[in-house]
Amino acid sequence: YKDLIIPDGGSRSPYNSQSNNLKSDEDGNARSPMNLFMDGMAIFNFAIKRVPPLIDEILAYTGWNKENVDLFALHQANKFMIDYLRKKCKISIDKLPVVVDGIGNTGPATIPILLTESILDANKLNKVVLCGFGVGLSWGAVTCNLSNTKIIKTLEY
Repeated sequence: YKDLIIPDGGSRSPYNSQSNNLKSDEDGNARSPMNLFMDGMAIFNFAIKRVPPLIDEILAYTGWNKENVDLFALHQANKFMIDYLRKKCKISIDKLPVVVDGIGNTGPATIPILLTESILDANKLNKVVLCGFGVGLSWGAVTCNLSNTKIIKTLEY
């Protein structure tokens, strides 16, 4: 919990008269206990520790292997993390695309955005692994068949 938290405002540390007082951190950024704190390296380590075994577990559970999966749609936290996870999981770029460049981390919307931005033919999506991770340091995955899914492209932005 200490790696991704808003220190004040909850039951553990209720809002008080000091909650909005700004203090400079070690990088010179003004922050208060009401601001979100994130230790980026700790969050990165969390993802690379949890996601690869999760993918292996769900594939084993369904009896699928990586070669037969049509698409791995992972939460698009950032390009570096997705590239690292792809290498660690030994999945080719054509099966694990990156769309976060130019869009950014949109939280829970990254997987639907990935599907609408990178999928040309949903008929070829018989075996898909969706994998989310992050919020509250949680992680989860599901296997599904999206071959009957109607994918509507987003408007140009």
